Amino acid sequence: MTYQRITVRNASPTIGGYVDGVDLGDLDDETFAEILDAFHDRGVLFFQGQDIDAEGQLAFARRFGTPEIYPFKAGNAVFSPSPAGDEVVRLVHDGDRPGYENEWHTDVPWMVEPSMGSILRALEVPPSGGGDTLFSDCRAVYDSLDPSMQASLAELTVNYDWLNSFGTALEPEVLAELRKQHPGAEHPLVRTHPVTGRKAIYLSHIFFLSIGGVHPMHGRQILDHLTGLIARPEFQCRLTWDVGTLAVWDNRCVQHYAVNDYYPERRVMERVTIAGDKPF
Repeated sequence: MTYQRITVRNASPTIGGYVDGVDLGDLDDETFAEILDAFHDRGVLFFQGQDIDAEGQLAFARRFGTPEIYPFKAGNAVFSPSPAGDEVVRLVHDGDRPGYENEWHTDVPWMVEPSMGSILRALEVPPSGGGDTLFSDCRAVYDSLDPSMQASLAELTVNYDWLNSFGTALEPEVLAELRKQHPGAEHPLVRTHPVTGRKAIYLSHIFFLSIGGVHPMHGRQILDHLTGLIARPEFQCRLTWDVGTLAVWDNRCVQHYAVNDYYPERRVMERVTIAGDKPF
């Protein structure tokens, strides 16, 4: 793909791109249109050396869609208030709040309309390094399967819930209220991208309950096999953070893994998630 206003350096053969020549604090519509094309092509984009604050990050997010408020901030020690308001989540990890996102996952599949994407910005990075984020291309994972497996997976759906993850840390009254709002969801195992039409494996073992109509043991085998493929380096790229680096990824076809190798040092990020639609 060629561009007139931006330069994109591929981070790997299939996924990820470093976008050069862009100031996210001064972005015209024509330049954003090329960024959006690159986003759909590469799945995740990296912007380095950006001098924007939370308000600027939020303004950038609004170009992609509607920012949403994350429902599990209350009672979670790693979430701190952001001066930009409820749509911005500040994630703080240190000696008292170790990182726990070191699992391959896609965000909030237990929502009927999961987040379309996420925008993450580095405020503080560990002084000795570490804290990288890995991204896996679930389009490439799907493409690697033989046609007969692709066909069999296309018939399956996955049931998701948050009770055994976020629910374990909530007070009973908070849990009961959130349960009314988010009772869980069922989505296709193979998801079609609404813009590109490409198919991708859509599976998150953190929130996995079962595969519809499949014996639990067989469902677990499918989960383990596909999760193993998602974890293969051949389908991945890796971002080393610096202050001022910003990443935006497509939750519909990309999984991510935050490497927790910096404890007890401090890592502070701010995240905005963008509302999505029902997978098909």
